Formats: sequence, structure tokens, C-alpha cells
Amino acid sequence: MSMSATTDLEGPIYFFGDSLTDDGNLSPPPGLVSDEALDAYVGAGGRISDGPTYAEHVDDILGLPESGNYAMAGAEAAGRQRLGDFIDEFSGGGQLLVSETDPRLDLDINLGAQIDRFAADASGAAPEDATGFILIGANDFLNIVGGADPAVVVPAAVAATLSGATDLLGLGLDDAVIATLPVPRFFPALGELSPEQLDQVEAISDAFAAGLAQGVGALRLLGQDVRLLDMRPISEAILDDPSGFGLIAPYGLTLKGGDQDELARYDRDQVAFWNPLHPSAATHGVLGAYTAFALEHDPIGLTADADHEAAGAGADLVLGLGGGDAIGLGAGSDLGFGGSGEDTILAGRGNDLASGGSQDDLLKGQRGKDVLDGDEGSDQLSGGRAGDVLIDGLGSDLARGGAGADRFLFTEAELVGGTTGEDEDLLIGGKGTDTLWLALGRSTLRSLGDELTEADPQEALADLGIEVRGIEEIRVVAGRAGFEALSHDAWFQPADLWGLV
Repeated sequence: MSMSATTDLEGPIYFFGDSLTDDGNLSPPPGLVSDEALDAYVGAGGRISDGPTYAEHVDDILGLPESGNYAMAGAEAAGRQRLGDFIDEFSGGGQLLVSETDPRLDLDINLGAQIDRFAADASGAAPEDATGFILIGANDFLNIVGGADPAVVVPAAVAATLSGATDLLGLGLDDAVIATLPVPRFFPALGELSPEQLDQVEAISDAFAAGLAQGVGALRLLGQDVRLLDMRPISEAILDDPSGFGLIAPYGLTLKGGDQDELARYDRDQVAFWNPLHPSAATHGVLGAYTAFALEHDPIGLTADADHEAAGAGADLVLGLGGGDAIGLGAGSDLGFGGSGEDTILAGRGNDLASGGSQDDLLKGQRGKDVLDGDEGSDQLSGGRAGDVLIDGLGSDLARGGAGADRFLFTEAELVGGTTGEDEDLLIGGKGTDTLWLALGRSTLRSLGDELTEADPQEALADLGIEVRGIEEIRVVAGRAGFEALSHDAWFQPADLWGLV
């Protein structure tokens, strides 16, 4: 077994870290800081986002007992940091409604103090089969911007993170997981740095990841159950091809502070970031789905070249980047994402989920109940032996049903960043009783809704750029949210979290 993979988890997970993980812990009590300062920094429910963070999805996905979250926005791995000092930092100062000597401002928000609070709550008896999860370090590196020496900051952050993991084991947790940081370019704010500055940031990030990997390896040799979970592959995949995860808005557009006219063109779950340093709830959903998978299996991250990958017998997650990849999914219930190249993804024996991404892709279902998502580009989708879900995207696509009762999902182009009339899709039913689901905007629903459910809807379908053959039933829903009528189906929740619907 590698130092990242693990067996099935059974107990609760306790999360420690910073704003990427914080589920509302930072939010100061009423009367401590001005509402103006809070509104400028804090989002939904005290999170630094517009909805649940990745950590809030994990226990539901894995069917675990409710997790605990001790992460606090602004936290660093090393040293001590007063809540009052951090409030001054994010607010620009002068926003406190109490004296600087108020004892509530002395709360230490950093990693060591988070673990101390967990220890106090556990009262020396950690829950059975519990796991500790640490994702931290980005705020330590902000000290380098202020002039601190990277040769001091990086080793200190590595040492503090590793120490935190061993402290959790000492408190009785079964195992501890340390996550690497996403790649720097994942964050729009860092993508705006000069090439020289970005090179420095990436070198620091690489050194931190290498230090964690080396430290985790050393601890495992000593018999410590500490493992590494690499967040870089999923962040690279999202950065390479956001549309493959349903994030079709311009990557630098943010929900907070973004141009309102531009934001009006997109649903909130089509925007990747809440602010330039913090993912949106939609992106957190993808990160949560990835984290849940990576806690029990090793994801496979491909390169920017044309790769060939054949998955094995277990559950696999393959993340392609650029280049025309050929991905063969295996016997388990697998996940495959092609990325920005012209890719071929062949489903396997399990119930697989495959997203072609941008460009012209070929996706084929096999024995399981597969979800095939064409995304952007002129794609070819073919259902297999069971009842599959074929999701049409932008581009002139060809989708063929298979032997089972298949569902075809079509979304009006304007709802996914396109223009009706630019594409011509051909949707062909298979041997089973197939259904076409049409998600339409309000005006189209008013003008074509009745015609689309008549005995001969071909003219109305042509107005949408669709030719349909051999599909027995058509259902029309209002907007992308209308697909929630399918939420009782087993495939829907994972497809929704990964951004396919």
C-alpha cells in the first residue's frame, strides 16, 4: 500500500486547517467586530465561501459518522496567532467594537491550538476509529511576502504540520491524514503574479509538498499511521479544464466582487471562485468528492501530454489534462475526466462516471449504468448494456443509446454559456425505453414547452438544434435546476458534486 491510500474508513473525521476547511469557526461572536468588516471577508454561515466547504461533504459521501471541524480561517501551521491580530489583518484595522484587551481576542487560531481544543473536547478519549485530517500552510507563506525567509518558513510549516499529525495520534486517533496544498496557479489571485513571482511561489509550494512527503514517509517507517493526500492533481485538473467540472464562467470571475453584468450570465454553481483566493461552493463540492475518494483510494493524475491509462479492478479516479488521452476504466465503479484534449474514455464493468471535457471527445458505456458527459466540443457518446445517462453539452454532438433504458439530458445552450443555433445535435435512442430530458430557459419554455411534448415535436426540437430518433419520451423542465427531478436516482448526487449536472 502506498503512503496515500487507505482501507475503508469507519469512524468520524476531525478536520484542522485554515479558510479552505473552516465551516464557520472563525466567525467572531456578535459585538466583537463591525458588521461591515465581517461582510467584506466572511461568506455564508461564517465560511470564506458561498456555501459548504469540501470538508462538509466527506462524511456524507463516505457514509461516516458526523465529522468534527476545528479549522479556522487565517490559521497558520507554525507558531501562535491571536484572533484579534487576524481580525486587524483582514479588516485593515479599526473595526473592533471592543477593547484590544478583551480576552476573547486572545484566542489562538493556529494549528497547535486547534488540536488543543480538540483534546479538551475529547477529554482524553477520542472516538473509536477516528481520523485526523490536516490541510494547512498557505497562510504561513504569506509571511514570506512580508519579508520572512523561505528557508525558515517552509521547514517550520512542515515540522508543525507533521507534529500536529503525531499529536493527534497521541490523543488516540486511529490515523492522521496530511493534505498537500492545491497548486498555486489554481487560485486566480496568484495567477496574476509576474512570471518571476509565480516561479518563486511554485518553488515554495513544491518544497512544502516535498517536505511533507518526506516527513510522512519517515513517520510511516517508524510505524506511525500518517498518510499523505495530494490535492495537486484535482487542482491541476480544474485549472486545466474548468468546464469539465461544470465551471464554465471565466476562471477569474468571482462571486464576491465580480462584475455583476458578467455574473448575471451564469448560475452560481458555474463560477469557480468566491473570491480570488477562495473556491466557490461548487468548486468545494468537487474538492469534497475528490477528498472522499482519495481518503480510500489513490487517484491517478495524468500529464499534459497524450496519455494512455488502463484502470484496474478496484475503484479508480483518472484525471486527464491536455493532450488526447485514451482512458480505459476498469471493473470497479470508476471516474474518468479527460481534460482539455481530444480524449477517448471507455467505461468498464462498473457504474462509471466519465466527463470528456473540452474539445471533441469519444465516450463509450459498457456493462454498468454509466454517466457519460460530453461537455464542450463536438462529442460522440454511446450507451452500453445497462440504463445509462448521456449528457449533451455545447458543440454538435452525437449521442446513441444502448441496450438499456437510457436518459438523455439536454440543456439549452444559453444556460451553459452558448447560443442556440450554433450547434446541431443528433440524439438516437437504443433498444430500451429511452427518455429525453430538456432543461430550458423561461422564455423558451413559454414558447416551445407545449410543442415539445406533442405527438410530433421534431419542429420544436429543430428550433433547439436537436434531431431526435427513437427516443420514446420527452420531459421538459425549467432551467438546470429542473434536473433535480432526477435526484432520487443513485447516479445524481455524485454527478452533481462533480459538476456534470
